[in-house]
Amino acid sequence: MTVTVRAHGELGRYLKPLGGDTASVALPAGATVGALLDRLGINRDEVWLVAVNGDVVDDGEDRRLADGDRVDLFAAVAGG
Repeated sequence: MTVTVRAHGELGRYLKPLGGDTASVALPAGATVGALLDRLGINRDEVWLVAVNGDVVDDGEDRRLADGDRVDLFAAVAGG
């Protein structure tokens, strides 16, 4: 299956080798958000929020993805 991933903030650097801040990523059927993060080499501590098809994911990295899903990854930020 293929999902479209958009990485916001500092997470964009993980998609640069794939062509920019948005990329199509092939995953095995039934893959989870966690598997997507592993595929992209993204450390979970760097991710603040995940949205699938515009809805915030409540079940975190255990959320199963489907072909054609749009996944937005938002970076954790620090400061004050």
